[in-house]
Amino acid sequence: MTAEVAPASRRKPKRAKEQIVEIPVTLIDTGLNNRTVFDQEELEELARDIAERGLLQVPCVRPVGKRYQLVYGERRFRACLLLGWKLLPVVIRTLDDTQAFTAMLVENNQRKDPDPIDQAQGFQRAIDEHGWSVQQIYEHTRVKTQVINARLALLRLHEDYQKMLRRGQLELNLAELMVNLDHNRQAVAVRVLTSVSKRPTIAEFRRVVGDLFKEQVAEQQQGVLFPDLEQVWREKLEAAAATGKRARKQRLPLNPALPAPPRFKRNWWFANQMHDYAEQLRTAGFTEGGDAIDHVVEMAIDSGILEADESQF
Repeated sequence: MTAEVAPASRRKPKRAKEQIVEIPVTLIDTGLNNRTVFDQEELEELARDIAERGLLQVPCVRPVGKRYQLVYGERRFRACLLLGWKLLPVVIRTLDDTQAFTAMLVENNQRKDPDPIDQAQGFQRAIDEHGWSVQQIYEHTRVKTQVINARLALLRLHEDYQKMLRRGQLELNLAELMVNLDHNRQAVAVRVLTSVSKRPTIAEFRRVVGDLFKEQVAEQQQGVLFPDLEQVWREKLEAAAATGKRARKQRLPLNPALPAPPRFKRNWWFANQMHDYAEQLRTAGFTEGGDAIDHVVEMAIDSGILEADESQF
Protein backbone atom coordinates (compact mmCIF):
# COMPACT_ATOMS: atom_id res chain seq x y z
CA MET A 1 0.00 0.00 0.00
CA THR A 2 1.53 3.28 -1.05
CA ALA A 3 1.59 6.31 1.19
CA GLU A 4 -0.74 9.12 0.21
CA VAL A 5 1.05 12.16 -1.15
CA ALA A 6 -0.36 15.58 -0.27
CA PRO A 7 -1.45 17.66 -3.27
CA ALA A 8 1.15 20.14 -4.43
CA SER A 9 -1.09 23.08 -3.51
CA ARG A 10 -1.12 21.95 0.15
CA ARG A 11 2.58 21.36 0.53
CA LYS A 12 4.61 24.04 2.28
CA PRO A 13 7.74 24.81 0.30
CA LYS A 14 10.90 24.38 2.30
CA ARG A 15 12.95 27.51 2.71
CA ALA A 16 16.40 27.01 1.33
CA LYS A 17 19.09 27.11 3.99
CA GLU A 18 20.81 30.47 3.78
CA GLN A 19 24.51 30.37 3.14
CA ILE A 20 26.84 32.12 5.55
CA VAL A 21 29.68 33.95 3.86
CA GLU A 22 32.50 36.14 5.10
CA ILE A 23 32.87 39.68 3.78
CA PRO A 24 35.37 42.42 4.69
CA VAL A 25 34.11 44.65 7.49
CA THR A 26 35.30 47.66 5.48
CA LEU A 27 32.54 46.96 2.92
CA ILE A 28 29.72 47.08 5.51
CA ASP A 29 27.75 50.26 6.12
CA THR A 30 25.35 50.90 9.01
CA GLY A 31 22.59 53.51 9.07
CA LEU A 32 19.39 51.52 8.53
CA ASN A 33 19.06 50.64 12.21
CA ASN A 34 16.71 52.79 14.31
CA ARG A 35 18.72 51.76 17.38
CA THR A 36 21.12 54.55 18.35
CA VAL A 37 22.24 53.66 21.89
CA PHE A 38 24.92 51.00 22.37
CA ASP A 39 26.26 50.53 25.89
CA GLN A 40 30.06 50.19 25.73
CA GLU A 41 30.28 47.79 28.67
CA GLU A 42 27.62 45.54 27.15
CA LEU A 43 29.45 45.58 23.81
CA GLU A 44 32.70 44.58 25.53
CA GLU A 45 30.91 41.78 27.38
CA LEU A 46 29.39 40.57 24.08
CA ALA A 47 32.83 40.71 22.46
CA ARG A 48 34.26 38.51 25.22
CA ASP A 49 31.40 36.05 24.75
CA ILE A 50 31.96 35.91 20.98
CA ALA A 51 35.71 35.39 21.51
CA GLU A 52 34.95 32.48 23.85
CA ARG A 53 32.01 30.79 22.12
CA GLY A 54 32.08 32.14 18.58
CA LEU A 55 29.45 34.12 16.67
CA LEU A 56 26.37 31.96 17.23
CA GLN A 57 23.95 34.16 15.24
CA VAL A 58 25.38 36.00 12.28
CA PRO A 59 24.24 39.48 11.16
CA CYS A 60 22.23 40.05 8.01
CA VAL A 61 23.27 42.43 5.22
CA ARG A 62 21.86 43.41 1.84
CA PRO A 63 23.83 44.40 -1.25
CA VAL A 64 23.75 48.12 -2.06
CA GLY A 65 25.84 48.83 -5.15
CA LYS A 66 29.31 47.42 -4.58
CA ARG A 67 28.95 47.54 -0.80
CA TYR A 68 26.65 46.02 1.84
CA GLN A 69 24.20 47.62 4.25
CA LEU A 70 23.68 46.05 7.67
CA VAL A 71 20.03 45.04 8.08
CA TYR A 72 20.22 43.69 11.63
CA GLY A 73 22.86 42.48 14.05
CA GLU A 74 24.62 45.80 14.65
CA ARG A 75 25.58 44.93 18.26
CA ARG A 76 27.31 41.78 17.01
CA PHE A 77 28.96 43.75 14.21
CA ARG A 78 30.31 46.33 16.67
CA ALA A 79 31.48 43.61 19.07
CA CYS A 80 33.38 41.88 16.25
CA LEU A 81 35.02 45.21 15.38
CA LEU A 82 36.19 45.44 19.01
CA LEU A 83 37.80 42.03 18.55
CA GLY A 84 39.65 43.31 15.49
CA TRP A 85 37.96 40.99 12.99
CA LYS A 86 38.72 41.85 9.37
CA LEU A 87 36.08 39.50 7.95
CA LEU A 88 32.52 39.16 9.26
CA PRO A 89 30.34 36.07 8.78
CA VAL A 90 26.96 37.24 7.45
CA VAL A 91 23.82 36.17 5.64
CA ILE A 92 23.28 38.17 2.44
CA ARG A 93 19.67 38.85 1.46
CA THR A 94 18.36 40.80 -1.51
CA LEU A 95 15.81 43.11 0.07
CA ASP A 96 14.12 46.31 -1.03
CA ASP A 97 13.91 49.26 1.35
CA THR A 98 10.59 48.22 2.92
CA GLN A 99 11.65 44.60 3.37
CA ALA A 100 14.95 45.64 4.94
CA PHE A 101 13.25 48.11 7.27
CA THR A 102 10.68 45.50 8.31
CA ALA A 103 13.36 42.92 9.10
CA MET A 104 15.31 45.48 11.16
CA LEU A 105 12.23 46.66 13.08
CA VAL A 106 11.10 43.12 13.90
CA GLU A 107 14.58 42.13 15.06
CA ASN A 108 14.95 45.20 17.31
CA ASN A 109 11.56 44.73 18.95
CA GLN A 110 12.28 41.10 19.76
CA ARG A 111 15.03 42.23 22.12
CA LYS A 112 14.46 41.92 25.87
CA ASP A 113 14.95 45.59 26.76
CA PRO A 114 14.60 47.85 23.72
CA ASP A 115 15.33 51.52 24.30
CA PRO A 116 11.88 53.23 24.39
CA ILE A 117 13.02 56.26 22.38
CA ASP A 118 14.63 54.04 19.75
CA GLN A 119 11.37 52.11 19.61
CA ALA A 120 9.41 55.33 19.22
CA GLN A 121 11.64 56.60 16.43
CA GLY A 122 11.42 53.26 14.65
CA PHE A 123 7.62 53.29 14.81
CA GLN A 124 7.55 56.91 13.60
CA ARG A 125 9.77 55.99 10.64
CA ALA A 126 7.35 53.20 9.78
CA ILE A 127 4.56 55.78 9.63
CA ASP A 128 6.47 58.57 7.87
CA GLU A 129 8.62 56.62 5.41
CA HIS A 130 6.52 53.53 4.73
CA GLY A 131 2.97 54.75 5.35
CA TRP A 132 2.16 52.14 7.96
CA SER A 133 -0.70 52.51 10.41
CA VAL A 134 -0.37 51.55 14.07
CA GLN A 135 -2.26 48.36 13.26
CA GLN A 136 0.23 47.51 10.51
CA ILE A 137 3.14 48.10 12.89
CA TYR A 138 1.49 45.65 15.29
CA GLU A 139 0.98 43.08 12.51
CA HIS A 140 4.69 43.22 11.62
CA THR A 141 6.19 43.42 15.12
CA ARG A 142 3.49 41.95 17.43
CA VAL A 143 4.07 44.88 19.79
CA LYS A 144 0.70 45.73 21.36
CA THR A 145 -1.02 48.77 19.86
CA GLN A 146 -1.28 50.50 23.24
CA VAL A 147 2.50 50.14 23.66
CA ILE A 148 3.10 51.49 20.16
CA ASN A 149 0.91 54.55 20.88
CA ALA A 150 2.60 55.07 24.26
CA ARG A 151 6.06 54.96 22.64
CA LEU A 152 5.05 57.37 19.88
CA ALA A 153 3.78 59.79 22.53
CA LEU A 154 7.28 59.89 24.07
CA LEU A 155 8.44 61.84 21.02
CA ARG A 156 6.42 64.79 22.40
CA LEU A 157 8.91 65.01 25.26
CA HIS A 158 11.57 67.69 25.02
CA GLU A 159 14.82 66.29 23.64
CA ASP A 160 16.55 66.78 27.02
CA TYR A 161 14.00 64.56 28.76
CA GLN A 162 14.21 61.96 26.01
CA LYS A 163 17.95 61.83 26.77
CA MET A 164 17.23 61.51 30.50
CA LEU A 165 14.94 58.58 29.74
CA ARG A 166 17.63 56.91 27.61
CA ARG A 167 20.22 57.34 30.39
CA GLY A 168 17.91 55.92 33.06
CA GLN A 169 17.63 59.27 34.86
CA LEU A 170 13.87 59.41 34.21
CA GLU A 171 11.68 56.36 34.72
CA LEU A 172 9.50 55.32 31.78
CA ASN A 173 6.23 55.41 33.76
CA LEU A 174 6.98 58.98 34.92
CA ALA A 175 8.00 60.09 31.43
CA GLU A 176 4.72 58.74 30.04
CA LEU A 177 2.79 60.95 32.46
CA MET A 178 4.48 64.09 31.06
CA VAL A 179 3.79 63.69 27.34
CA ASN A 180 0.70 65.94 27.23
CA LEU A 181 2.45 68.84 28.93
CA ASP A 182 4.03 71.60 26.87
CA HIS A 183 7.82 71.84 27.09
CA ASN A 184 7.77 74.58 29.71
CA ARG A 185 5.58 72.55 32.05
CA GLN A 186 7.62 69.42 31.35
CA ALA A 187 10.56 71.41 32.68
CA VAL A 188 8.59 72.33 35.80
CA ALA A 189 7.59 68.68 36.34
CA VAL A 190 11.18 67.48 36.03
CA ARG A 191 12.44 70.17 38.41
CA VAL A 192 9.84 69.15 40.99
CA LEU A 193 10.80 65.50 40.47
CA THR A 194 14.54 66.05 40.88
CA SER A 195 14.80 68.91 43.37
CA VAL A 196 13.06 67.43 46.42
CA SER A 197 14.89 65.36 49.02
CA LYS A 198 12.72 62.26 48.51
CA ARG A 199 11.68 61.24 45.01
CA PRO A 200 7.88 61.39 44.62
CA THR A 201 5.86 58.22 44.17
CA ILE A 202 4.11 57.73 40.85
CA ALA A 203 0.78 58.65 42.54
CA GLU A 204 2.27 61.91 43.84
CA PHE A 205 3.89 62.74 40.50
CA ARG A 206 0.60 62.02 38.73
CA ARG A 207 -0.99 64.73 40.91
CA VAL A 208 1.83 67.16 40.05
CA VAL A 209 1.39 66.54 36.33
CA GLY A 210 -2.40 66.69 36.66
CA ASP A 211 -2.23 70.16 38.23
CA LEU A 212 0.19 71.36 35.56
CA PHE A 213 -2.06 70.03 32.79
CA LYS A 214 -5.15 71.71 34.28
CA GLU A 215 -3.18 74.95 34.41
CA GLN A 216 -2.10 74.48 30.80
CA VAL A 217 -5.66 73.89 29.55
CA ALA A 218 -7.09 76.78 31.57
CA GLU A 219 -4.38 79.13 30.33
CA GLN A 220 -4.98 78.11 26.71
CA GLN A 221 -8.75 78.38 26.89
CA GLN A 222 -9.37 81.18 29.35
CA GLY A 223 -6.07 82.89 30.08
CA VAL A 224 -6.38 81.90 33.75
CA LEU A 225 -3.24 82.33 35.85
CA PHE A 226 -2.43 79.72 38.49
CA PRO A 227 -0.21 80.05 41.55
CA ASP A 228 3.42 78.96 41.27
CA LEU A 229 2.70 75.23 41.08
CA GLU A 230 6.39 74.34 41.07
CA GLN A 231 6.89 75.95 44.48
CA VAL A 232 3.56 74.63 45.78
CA TRP A 233 4.44 71.02 44.93
CA ARG A 234 8.02 71.31 46.15
CA GLU A 235 6.69 72.37 49.54
CA LYS A 236 4.05 69.62 49.57
CA LEU A 237 6.62 66.92 48.70
CA GLU A 238 9.17 68.15 51.22
CA ALA A 239 6.47 68.18 53.92
CA ALA A 240 5.43 64.66 52.91
CA ALA A 241 9.03 63.45 53.10
CA ALA A 242 9.39 64.94 56.59
CA THR A 243 6.18 63.38 57.93
CA GLY A 244 6.29 60.10 56.04
CA LYS A 245 2.84 60.80 54.58
CA ARG A 246 1.93 60.92 50.92
CA ALA A 247 1.85 64.37 49.32
CA ARG A 248 -1.72 65.37 48.52
CA LYS A 249 -3.54 68.40 47.16
CA GLN A 250 -6.17 68.52 49.90
CA ARG A 251 -6.91 66.62 53.11
CA LEU A 252 -10.26 65.98 54.75
CA PRO A 253 -11.01 67.79 58.02
CA LEU A 254 -10.71 65.29 60.89
CA ASN A 255 -12.30 65.26 64.32
CA PRO A 256 -9.39 65.36 66.79
CA ALA A 257 -11.59 63.75 69.46
CA LEU A 258 -11.77 60.47 67.52
CA PRO A 259 -9.17 57.78 68.26
CA ALA A 260 -6.59 57.50 65.47
CA PRO A 261 -6.88 54.26 63.51
CA PRO A 262 -4.06 51.72 63.76
CA ARG A 263 -1.47 51.68 60.98
CA PHE A 264 -3.01 49.73 58.12
CA LYS A 265 -1.26 46.58 56.94
CA ARG A 266 -0.79 45.85 53.24
CA ASN A 267 -0.98 42.08 53.75
CA TRP A 268 -4.42 41.96 55.37
CA TRP A 269 -7.90 42.66 54.05
CA PHE A 270 -8.61 46.39 54.24
CA ALA A 271 -12.30 45.72 54.94
CA ASN A 272 -11.36 43.66 58.02
CA GLN A 273 -9.05 46.41 59.24
CA MET A 274 -11.83 48.99 58.81
CA HIS A 275 -14.22 46.76 60.78
CA ASP A 276 -11.60 46.47 63.55
CA TYR A 277 -11.40 50.27 63.65
CA ALA A 278 -15.19 50.46 63.85
CA GLU A 279 -15.03 48.21 66.94
CA GLN A 280 -12.30 50.45 68.37
CA LEU A 281 -14.59 53.48 67.94
CA ARG A 282 -17.49 51.74 69.65
CA THR A 283 -15.28 50.79 72.59
CA ALA A 284 -14.23 54.45 72.89
CA GLY A 285 -17.88 55.54 72.97
CA PHE A 286 -18.26 56.57 69.31
CA THR A 287 -20.94 54.03 68.46
CA GLU A 288 -22.47 55.96 65.58
CA GLY A 289 -19.06 56.43 63.98
CA GLY A 290 -18.34 52.70 64.21
CA ASP A 291 -21.76 51.88 62.75
CA ALA A 292 -21.17 54.31 59.88
CA ILE A 293 -17.84 52.67 59.00
CA ASP A 294 -19.37 49.18 59.01
CA HIS A 295 -22.21 50.48 56.81
CA VAL A 296 -19.74 51.79 54.22
CA VAL A 297 -17.65 48.58 54.38
CA GLU A 298 -20.74 46.44 53.78
CA MET A 299 -21.73 48.50 50.74
CA ALA A 300 -18.17 48.30 49.36
CA ILE A 301 -18.07 44.52 49.76
CA ASP A 302 -21.49 44.08 48.13
CA SER A 303 -20.50 46.25 45.15
CA GLY A 304 -17.19 44.39 44.66
CA ILE A 305 -14.96 47.33 45.61
CA LEU A 306 -13.54 45.53 48.68
CA GLU A 307 -12.94 41.91 49.61
CA ALA A 308 -12.87 40.57 53.14
CA ASP A 309 -12.27 37.53 55.30
CA GLU A 310 -15.85 37.43 56.52
CA SER A 311 -15.13 34.60 58.95
CA GLN A 312 -13.34 37.21 61.10
CA PHE A 313 -16.39 39.49 61.39
